[in-house]
Amino acid sequence: MLSFPLQKGRLHTRIAPGYSTIDMNDADMSGWALAASANYGLGDHWGVGFMVGHSDLKGKSPMSGFGNLVPPSAPASTRNKYDAQSHDSKGQGTVVMGNFIWDHWTGEGFRLPVYMGAGFMDITETRNDPVLGAKNGGTLSGGALALGAAPSFGFGKFRAAVFLMTIMCLDAGTEYVSDYDPSTGAEIRRYSGPGLGDADSILLPLGTELTYMPWGLSLGYVAPIDGASTYTLSWTRRWGAGF
Repeated sequence: MLSFPLQKGRLHTRIAPGYSTIDMNDADMSGWALAASANYGLGDHWGVGFMVGHSDLKGKSPMSGFGNLVPPSAPASTRNKYDAQSHDSKGQGTVVMGNFIWDHWTGEGFRLPVYMGAGFMDITETRNDPVLGAKNGGTLSGGALALGAAPSFGFGKFRAAVFLMTIMCLDAGTEYVSDYDPSTGAEIRRYSGPGLGDADSILLPLGTELTYMPWGLSLGYVAPIDGASTYTLSWTRRWGAGF
């Protein structure tokens, strides 16, 4: 997302470390996130951009809800494991996206850049209960499309923005559950199938950002629409002539 208005001939480079938390459906996870981006104004109204982001979360999340991969013919001892609370949950995600940017307005007053992008996302997660010998994992890896807007306005030395991005995942992903011996770690049985989401599932990041323009420093917050909150501190450098 642009912290400064789009302008012809100007390159914006930005780095944004952050901290993410998930608190939903008995899940309690947290960890770091990092994003970097570059945007270039091909004109005062339109430009192109590129971004890459990664997050790494750890904590606890429930096994319940993942036993649907276990067939009714499986032993009851296996089926019952997936009503348990996980004691070791990990998740990682990487997104690479190219964007086309259009803004009807110009100048440093009100701006409404619209983002249209395409790229790749890779998300993995694992849940493990070493006491019961139960493990669940999944991968979502494939193409993604994005559409969003970030209206912003300046006041004094500050600039405020609100953004909403719609991200469509083009892959349903796969998921597995594993029943293993807690004492040896040897796998007893495994069941797998489609998992982390449906093809064409949609993510809706909604957030706000406040930028102190003389320093290029921004504080950002992504709201917990799906239970995940992210806090960011970003720095933007502008290259090239302009206001």
